[in-house]
Amino acid sequence: MPKLSIIVPVRDHAAELELCLQAIRASAQGHDEVEVLVVDTGSTDGSLEVARQAGIEVVDAGRVTAAAARNAGARRAQGDLLAFVDADIVIAPSWVAVALSALEVMDIAATGTRPFAPQDANWVQNTVGLMRSHPESCRPARWLSSCNCVIRREVFERVGGFDPSYTTCEDTELSFRLRRQGFRLLDEPRLACVHLGDPRTLRGVFLSELWRGRDNLRVTVQPGELRDKISGLVPVIELAAMAACLAPAPRVRRSAAAFVIGMIGLRAWRMLSGGASRWRQAPGALLVAGAYELSRALAVALPAPYRVRQRSRP
Repeated sequence: MPKLSIIVPVRDHAAELELCLQAIRASAQGHDEVEVLVVDTGSTDGSLEVARQAGIEVVDAGRVTAAAARNAGARRAQGDLLAFVDADIVIAPSWVAVALSALEVMDIAATGTRPFAPQDANWVQNTVGLMRSHPESCRPARWLSSCNCVIRREVFERVGGFDPSYTTCEDTELSFRLRRQGFRLLDEPRLACVHLGDPRTLRGVFLSELWRGRDNLRVTVQPGELRDKISGLVPVIELAAMAACLAPAPRVRRSAAAFVIGMIGLRAWRMLSGGASRWRQAPGALLVAGAYELSRALAVALPAPYRVRQRSRP
């Protein structure tokens, strides 16, 4: 009986999936208690062949959301621990060993950490990476990314798994739901991984956040902390300010533009505040922050389908 089940949802990520499965195989070497399942959601690019050639069991979930695909994988999985790794994620060699030991502390329900940019990342990908914090040691987590996390099966089943109605941000919704029910989440930096799917252009940043924005707003209106409510209000206020930039009154236009520019500057400052060496990336941070803030605001009024996310891929 496997102790750890690694579930990899995929749709048209054949090249990345091959690298993902190679890394999982290397990390799982010597661990007989590990199973791997690939959950396909309608791939047409050879992703199924990549999984089958690697000897991996494939679950055909149909054309469903990633959240529903992860739930389908969890239903088929046999492990006591459920790990969710996206097809464009490459885990570290020690990842499986850490995953098997990280939840030995019984009051921890789930663990994971944010991915790093790839080694061949361009300036946009490296700048996007500044938005993700990477602690040097374990710490409590407010939310865990479903691209790289491990959760106890009994906990996952008790809370009902991921909400399949979410196209994205389902990980944030599940994390908030876990915390509301009293479960502890742990940010474990040893579960290191690389994200191959970060956008390589400002257009890609804009499109990917346009896709995420509406479900991000949905998450923030759920019961939760005040800081989450404020986070959800920001794109709404920014959209109103962007509209006010077209107002006939010059004073209103100037004030609205100053607010939008100020929010972009605040985002860039937060990206750069992790260390003195980051300030060399200030111009790029302002550009990425601008694409991010504007797309999140527009997403309030312009929900984007998954094909928009596909166009943002490297």
